Amino acid sequence: MKRTSKSWASSIVCFSLLSLLLFGCASYHTRSYKVQSAFANADLPRAASEVNKSRILKKHRNRLLFYLEAGTIESVRGNYAASNDYFEKAYLIIEDEKNNLGGEFLRYTMNPMMTDYTPENHEVIYIHYYKALNYLRLGELDKAMVEVKRMDNKIKRLDAKYQNKNKFQDDALIHLVMGLVYDAGADYNNAFIAYKNALKLYEGPYRTELGIAIPAQLKSDLIRTAYLSGFTEEGRRFEEKFSIKYKPVPQGSGTAIVIWQNGLTPIKTEAGFTFTSQPGVGGNITFNSNEFVDGFTFPLPDNDNEKSSLNELRTFRVVLPKYTSRPPVFNAATLSISDGTNYNLYLAEDVEKVARQCLNDRLLREMSTVLIRIAIKKGTEIALRKAAENAKKDNEKAGLEAAALGVMLFNTFSEKADTRNWQTLPNAIYYTRIVKQPGNYQATFKFSGRKSDERAYQIPITANNTYFFVQHTLGAEQVYPGHTPVPQGEADVD
Repeated sequence: MKRTSKSWASSIVCFSLLSLLLFGCASYHTRSYKVQSAFANADLPRAASEVNKSRILKKHRNRLLFYLEAGTIESVRGNYAASNDYFEKAYLIIEDEKNNLGGEFLRYTMNPMMTDYTPENHEVIYIHYYKALNYLRLGELDKAMVEVKRMDNKIKRLDAKYQNKNKFQDDALIHLVMGLVYDAGADYNNAFIAYKNALKLYEGPYRTELGIAIPAQLKSDLIRTAYLSGFTEEGRRFEEKFSIKYKPVPQGSGTAIVIWQNGLTPIKTEAGFTFTSQPGVGGNITFNSNEFVDGFTFPLPDNDNEKSSLNELRTFRVVLPKYTSRPPVFNAATLSISDGTNYNLYLAEDVEKVARQCLNDRLLREMSTVLIRIAIKKGTEIALRKAAENAKKDNEKAGLEAAALGVMLFNTFSEKADTRNWQTLPNAIYYTRIVKQPGNYQATFKFSGRKSDERAYQIPITANNTYFFVQHTLGAEQVYPGHTPVPQGEADVD
């Protein structure tokens, strides 16, 4: 059968664009499966090896993710100095603002997975959290303080950048860790201020937006540092508020801060949203979707062609990233000390909830740009089809129809969500404070949830000193689209 010029042109366009579709369409989680699988099952040597062998993480556009994933793995392995080397490189990439100048144009014209990775706001903050934690484990208190101050400055810069457009504008974990570091250095005045800043967040957005309660340990630490700072009236006010009586720390005692990092952060997948338009009302165009209550209204452009294209646009789909949970095996833990005392571990940060809130804030901020981009791309397709209908010559008509088909396929296949995220982060962070006379204590962790388990460790306590102990449980219900699920294990690493 003889092919027409129209069918040949269409076939070439289809083949070219479908080939383009096959490249880069898999999710980041799928393409980094070996790394994520090894880490989730606490096979840390293999995880470290797979990070360095990963083809997707070797891409220049993903070098930030490489440093983030490698830094976490080394931290959990106990290689704190190596971990901080990776995280410092990640920090420098983010600080280099020139890194994003070329990528912003591509981000709005191409598959965003092909651009340099831009971290979510909470990921930027957690770089400094991990560095501070690593320094604390190394006993380098001054360097840990540098990192918590970096965290604080970063939040202030983000808040100023978005001019209060975020529901989630600050992070309680920053102030809590800052308080713990000041507290460990016997700077009780600054510790009290940091704890008060954390309390303000737990009483505000953490309660209203995230549903996270004030950690009981924070209440006790607030009262103690208030009295130690000479703020007697505030100490009494918090005693009355929380119904907790101040207990002075016994002379010659030491402290252990136990931090529990549990589970794995959710992974990014993608979701499609259907929008319909109400064009040309009062010089504006409104896009509506069932998923967005208020819709999005924008002024029509001055360009007549763009205005006509937008006004003729009726229905289209937008692909956006979304999080898919990896529920932890455990959801609570207690700590039993060999002298018979027991401690609860209190939720300080629900990383999953913070991640979801940060993503929602970002998508709402960027939705106007996304919708205009999609509308203009669809408008180009409509304009080409109209031109084909009006063409008088068969070869001209065939060429325009093929071009319209090509634009339609490009519009469809280039609309891919960026499914990259820092996937070795924990799901949630808990902590407690142990105050004892000097000695080596056996501490038994008792975990509960979908399964239960116990782990025992030695915790050394020395007089007038603070020891930081970090416990990791990596077990989670694994979500690997396109792969056989990884067995559910209660991975445990000190």
